[in-house]
Amino acid sequence: MNFNGFTPRIMIVEDETKLAELIAKNLRSEFKADVHIFSDPVEALEFLEYEKIDLVILDIMLPKMDGYSVCRKIKKMRNVPVIMLTALSDSEYIVKGLDMGADDYVTKPFSMDVLMARIRRFFRKRVENLLDFGDLKIYKNEMKVIVKGREVNLTKKEFELLLKFAENPGKVFTRENLMEEIWGDTPDVSDRVVDYTIKRLRKKIEDDPNNPRYIKTVWGVGYKFK
Repeated sequence: MNFNGFTPRIMIVEDETKLAELIAKNLRSEFKADVHIFSDPVEALEFLEYEKIDLVILDIMLPKMDGYSVCRKIKKMRNVPVIMLTALSDSEYIVKGLDMGADDYVTKPFSMDVLMARIRRFFRKRVENLLDFGDLKIYKNEMKVIVKGREVNLTKKEFELLLKFAENPGKVFTRENLMEEIWGDTPDVSDRVVDYTIKRLRKKIEDDPNNPRYIKTVWGVGYKFK
């Protein structure tokens, strides 16, 4: 399945080697995923400390440290989805896993098709939430903007303006369009506020605000996102 060019990096923490390899095989076939397998949870946590991962598939019964503790440590490190795998099907174990921060829970033995469907759901939500323009990434639900790996702080109106542009690449907006769609019926606001907001926005997301890469001026008309 193709998610607009998104290639997920997935970590499997599972001490049953054959099961881990079977899951990895399906992940590579279904998502073209970059898969990393660990049987040692300590090594997995060390890897996650320095590497970007989009999803963790985590067994509960592990050597050295149980999956609950691993999940809690993962969630303290970063906000990455965790699917827990276990033969423990009683509701108390499921509740405990969810309380530790797990995003989903699959009991063994399980259907590989069901696991893949659960994973598709996570990635579909991710792709729907993310507008990815290479060096510029916009996370709609979180109102978060990343430029070259660094989060930049935008005001609410700056974010709304950027999102309006990014969701309509190539479309030319007049100042009047933007005033109506972003500021609405806000009283005592002139159309020059659009220019001021775009100027501030360019300073935050552009390498050279005077020669912008993303928000282009269409002389005599308005602005567009390239």
